[in-house]
Formats: sequence, structure tokens, C-alpha cells
Amino acid sequence: MSDKPTGKIYDDFLSGAKRGVMTNLYIQIPNFVMAYVLIQVFNILGLLDILEKVLGPVMGIFGMPGAGAIPLVVTILSSSGAMGSAAALYGQNLLEPTHIVILIPMILLIGSQLQMMGRVLAVVDAPRKYYPHFFIINWINAIVIGLLMRLIINILVK
Repeated sequence: MSDKPTGKIYDDFLSGAKRGVMTNLYIQIPNFVMAYVLIQVFNILGLLDILEKVLGPVMGIFGMPGAGAIPLVVTILSSSGAMGSAAALYGQNLLEPTHIVILIPMILLIGSQLQMMGRVLAVVDAPRKYYPHFFIINWINAIVIGLLMRLIINILVK
């Protein structure tokens, strides 16, 4: 099956479905596994406790513990890995559902910055002097939405 539409609905559907399955098998699932392994390594080495103490005050701005910073750091490499790390932290009772609700839009706004740098900025041949702007704007957007989500949650939960 080809990657280009053939005009035959059934063939095009099967081709798209196959690409979707392959994307999950070879990109998303490995990212989730990497995130779970990373969380376990951090836990075994005691780094989760250190991150909790060091980043706790910073993440407290968003109403979450320091462990909430881990998915944000992971999202620089992979958004799906960041989602997996958030799920792993939730599974270990280090994050609560309200923390996940705040993190998801932040993760999406930061986006897989290193992947995007290679897939978008390099492809369009953007001057490297603009790369920092790309990263900074994403983080500013994430901070703003994190604060906004915390406000919304505080209003809705009370």
C-alpha cells in the first residue's frame, strides 16, 4: 500500500490505518516505555526525592509537587514520553488528577522541542539565531496555561 492517496477509499483507509499502527508501535509505545523506565531509574537512585525537594517550590506555583517538573523536562525530548512519565508518577501517587489536568496542556504547549527543531526549523532552514525564541515562547505559553489551569481548577473544585 502506498503512502499517497489512490482515490480508492478502502485502500486509502487501510494504508492510513497501517501507518497509524506503525506510528504507535515504533514511536509512541517506545516513548511511553522510556518514560516509565526513566521514572523507575529516578526512583531507585533517589532522584525523585531530590527533585521533589529542589523543584517543589517552583512547581508549587502551579499547585503541584516537585515531581511535576519531570514530565515538563521529558517533554523537551518527547511529548508522548512526558505523558507516560506523568502517568507513571500518578501511578506512584506522586501526582494527583488535578496535577495531570494542569500538566497536559503545559506538555502540549512545550511540545517535543528537540524533535520539532529537527523536523520543522531545520527543514524550513530557519536561521539558528531564532531557535532560542522558539524554545522560550513555548515555555512562556506553558507557564501561562499552567497558571490559568490552576486558577480554573481552584474555581471549579471549590
